[in-house]
Formats: sequence, C-alpha cells, structure tokens
Amino acid sequence: MTLPKAFNTNVVTTTPATDLMTTSMNQFIIETYCPFFDEFEYLFTETEKGLDESDHKTTFKGHQWDVSKRMKKDFSKIAKWTEDKCREQKIPIKNCKVNMSWCVDYHEGGYQHLHCHGPQELTVVIHLDGQPPIEETPQATHGMLYSIMPCPDGTQVLKNHIPEPGKCVIMDGKVFHGVYPVTGSRRTVVIDINFDWLDPEEKV
Repeated sequence: MTLPKAFNTNVVTTTPATDLMTTSMNQFIIETYCPFFDEFEYLFTETEKGLDESDHKTTFKGHQWDVSKRMKKDFSKIAKWTEDKCREQKIPIKNCKVNMSWCVDYHEGGYQHLHCHGPQELTVVIHLDGQPPIEETPQATHGMLYSIMPCPDGTQVLKNHIPEPGKCVIMDGKVFHGVYPVTGSRRTVVIDINFDWLDPEEKV
C-alpha cells in the first residue's frame, strides 16, 4: 500500500507545534519528543547492559546490545504511543507492535554508517543525551542523526536531527540514516515496530 498523495512530495508540516513531519517519495520522518524518555535510563545500568554486538552491526566505537525482550515486557506502551503519533499526522497505520529493540552507548568518536531497517517497519530513535554544538556551523552539533530521502527529480532530502534528551525521531523503515561522530558519550534507544496498513474502508 502507498501513502496518500500528499506523502509523495517534499512537504514539511508542523502539527501539533511540537512535532515536525517531512515527507518525500512515499517516505516520512516525524520529529517529536518522548515524554517518558527517562524511563529508558534503566536499560543503561550496568546490570542491564548486555553483550556488545557492535562488531557485526552498523555501530562503530560504541556498545550496542539487544533489549527486545525487555522492551516488549516493560515498555510495550511505546508501540501505542508511536501509532498515536503517526495517526496524528494522518499516516494510515494500525496494530503497531514492538519487533526488535536495542540500545547504543556511543564512545568518543563513535558513529553509525548509512543504513535502513527495511519496509513494513517503523524505526523509532530516542535520544537520552545531547551533544556539544559545532562552533563554526550554526544549528549543528556533534553526533547528529542524519537522514536521506529521495526526491522525484533525483535529488535527495538530507536532514540533520540534533540530539537532545527526550528528542525522538520516527522514521519509515525505508529511510536511510546514520550518525555523525560523537563527542564524549551519547546514549540512544532504537525500536523497530511492525504495523499494518489501514483497510481502504477504515478512516485515519
């Protein structure tokens, strides 16, 4: 199923005021704020940190571990919250469920190379930390998440997402993204969420 026609052009909307949605070529990104982000701090305690899997992932100079079981058991409300955020933006989805989840604790100079998580997924990225600004580049910081979406004319929509505590980026799973090198450490929670499209007779 494809998104409504409005989702196939490079459009930026801001409803409600705290949210920003960008769409292009049947892909979308919602920038928002997760009000319960501090609940994820527990996943970064020494007792919860799992085996580092970064050697076969896209994380460099960081510690990445799986928290899928914990997310499904203790934080399953993230799926409903994500679905509500998407429906506010008229994205016709339903039945959101956590599929996989992991935490990343980036070390000095750590980064993430360009990748995507695939169709029929929503990728939810929640920042627990900010990063220092880049003095010579206004409105930019170290360790920014970046995203790339194609345009009909063959160009790309490149967006930088400044990490702040509680800042959340919800992406169509087809959106390619990565992370610029961080300064110090930066903690991030990533959740992949499965969903179904609404049936033609169902309303958003």
